[in-house]
Amino acid sequence: MLDSATCNATDLAGCPAQPPPTVDVGADPDDVDVNQATHTVYVTTIGAQNGWAVFDASTCNATAQSGCSAIGRITGDPAGPNAGQVDPANDTLYTANYDNTISAFDLRHCDASDLAGCATQTPGTVTPFPDPPFGDHTLSVAVDVPLHSVYVVYQKDDTLIVVDTNLCNGSHPAPCAALRPPAIHTGADPESVVLDSQTQTLYTANEVGNDISVIDASRCNAQTTAGCRQPAPAVVLATGAGAADPDVHTAYFTSGTSTVSMIDTASCNAGHLSGCAATWPTVTVSTGPDAVAVNRQTHTIYVANAGDGNSGTVSVINASTCNATSTAGGATPATLHVPGGHPDGITVDTATSTIYVATITSKGPNLISVFNAATCNATRTTGCGQTPAMLKAGDSAGGNSALNLAVDQATNTVYATNVIFNTVPFGGDSVYVINGATCDAGTTTGCGQTPATITAGFNPWGIAVDQATDTIYTANIADGEHPGTVSVINGATCNGTDSTGCGQAHPKVAVGNYPGAVTVDPASGTAYISNNDNTLSVIHG
Repeated sequence: MLDSATCNATDLAGCPAQPPPTVDVGADPDDVDVNQATHTVYVTTIGAQNGWAVFDASTCNATAQSGCSAIGRITGDPAGPNAGQVDPANDTLYTANYDNTISAFDLRHCDASDLAGCATQTPGTVTPFPDPPFGDHTLSVAVDVPLHSVYVVYQKDDTLIVVDTNLCNGSHPAPCAALRPPAIHTGADPESVVLDSQTQTLYTANEVGNDISVIDASRCNAQTTAGCRQPAPAVVLATGAGAADPDVHTAYFTSGTSTVSMIDTASCNAGHLSGCAATWPTVTVSTGPDAVAVNRQTHTIYVANAGDGNSGTVSVINASTCNATSTAGGATPATLHVPGGHPDGITVDTATSTIYVATITSKGPNLISVFNAATCNATRTTGCGQTPAMLKAGDSAGGNSALNLAVDQATNTVYATNVIFNTVPFGGDSVYVINGATCDAGTTTGCGQTPATITAGFNPWGIAVDQATDTIYTANIADGEHPGTVSVINGATCNGTDSTGCGQAHPKVAVGNYPGAVTVDPASGTAYISNNDNTLSVIHG
């Protein structure tokens, strides 16, 4: 503790030659804030005393240390607090926690006059991202008292979250859980945020971009959201991958350890949001569903299940009898067994009746399992016991990888992306180009081929094909630390039988941070890319 009255830029005489007195607050203190109204200091701690240390600034300061041993304790979030700030207007301590939540503690009985009351705190909790896709963390907090707003940095999502202090505070913790707060886009990997209250300006320090974002708080706060990025309407459902069969007006989403939820797209869509609040029916599949594909010709839903042990499965669902409005046929789906690894992605080539399953192995190359869909579908299950052909693609990195697939039916070509996660930076910059004519349901003689490769971009992950223009789009996640891109590949000159264009430089489009899934709307020729920074990039094909 330093006495700023005698140790400052114009008076150095009071600066001590020896280290200043200290307070033993606990392990790894990261952040500190002072409530001037109550003369109370709050310090983050983690480990055995995870939470906040609280002491009296009147009796523990640069000139008096009699109260430095009297420490109150607030038990914080189990993952540990990174930062926090006091809102004196409502006696609330807002904390940014390592598990991406925000806590609101009631300080009316937790200050210098009542340190014992700190131990009884049960905070309100805000969870803007229930399942962050890339280890998101809240790192910094800024309280704007006049605008009744708290701004919290979300590092990997490249955003500031805005919490309404009128709705979520220590005196009213319950409403915090129901908040769907708006957000502001920042630069890449924001580490901290500060507020200049005189100009209502927020500044975020962005680690990857080595720059500062300058944000007008007056346009995005608890009362005014014109400058915010509003969250889209949502269905309350813990979901993963999905696909839709418009013929039965149903979207199928993986939604649990062994279930797929079915959403009625006729009653829950952009024009009819009222139906989105329904409780949707589910169908039970095998362990670990993580990808879905639809064959509209046979009205079959194929669900890739990662499984456990050394193998996984594909569940085969009849969409005509198992959908959002009719579940009569959903009792026991047929099953394809995927040997050699864990299914990670799935696609169907309806022209050749072939199912391709991306399979992550425990060592060596990853595999693509090749099944005959003509004998294993919604109405014919005689071939569901088949053993698939296998095609090697990419590197498993000991199981620390991802493999995604897309099929160009015009050229009978399978494209695969392979990202490796156990390296820094991530590995895998290739797209594999496979000739389906020699490796599909009818012919497997070429499944042992070494695929041609495309150097597409920095870690291509999501992939989709626009059949109308013969264009392949890959979402390049760029290690999750750099601005993402989408590569645009000409499928007419880079396919299973013509590789003349595979080695050329492929144009790239700048998109948001950590782009993931790519979807093409064939009616409009538009590619949609979902980004981890809470945005959707739209590319006109």
